[in-house]
Amino acid sequence: MFCGLCRPQRDPGGGLPEALPTEGSHVPPAQPLMMLRSKSAQRILVDPPEKGLLAASGGGRAGGKALPSAALAQASRRRVDLAEQQAAAEAAGEQAAKDAELVRSFVNCYTTAITSQDHNWASQVESMFTDDARMVSTDKQSFHGRPAILRRLNNGVEQLSKMAGEQAALPTFKLEGPMPDPAGGGVLVMLMTFKRGLQRMTFTLQFTMQAGKIAVLRNTRS
Repeated sequence: MFCGLCRPQRDPGGGLPEALPTEGSHVPPAQPLMMLRSKSAQRILVDPPEKGLLAASGGGRAGGKALPSAALAQASRRRVDLAEQQAAAEAAGEQAAKDAELVRSFVNCYTTAITSQDHNWASQVESMFTDDARMVSTDKQSFHGRPAILRRLNNGVEQLSKMAGEQAALPTFKLEGPMPDPAGGGVLVMLMTFKRGLQRMTFTLQFTMQAGKIAVLRNTRS
């Protein structure tokens, strides 16, 4: 009889367990367990993990193929060009608003000088003109340079005051604009309607702007 400790144990299938190898006996090497059969699964084991990460993140590839450096450079230039165009458009809009404000300020000074008969008013608008500005008056005279334009502006108000006389009713003005000239060229147009009693005149002032200042001023009577 065998005791419980030395009695051979049966396996669940009813057979005796395999004999333990004795000293000196040959034991065959263990075979690797092949759990993944598909080619895609085997490739996961073979390919380095970095390759999979690059493919998932794009890694400079499109459809598994490397993008040409010329295409990448072209796309980068396109983005830079679009950003520059947007910045230029915003700057142009801001400058146009400033130009319009300056034009209206000039006309307000002009009309105030007429009603107050200020014969030296032009000093208020001196900084609004470029050094080499040009003015064409209603009688088609041309004046070049800032000093000549300022003298003409002062003389014009003085002549209007003399023609009206001291007892004349103060004039009123209707201002329209400034608006872009339909012909373009960066010109702003201002309409000034002058009314005193039964007298009524409309003037068209055309301002050609340059770097935020008046480069050319044309005054015509409509």
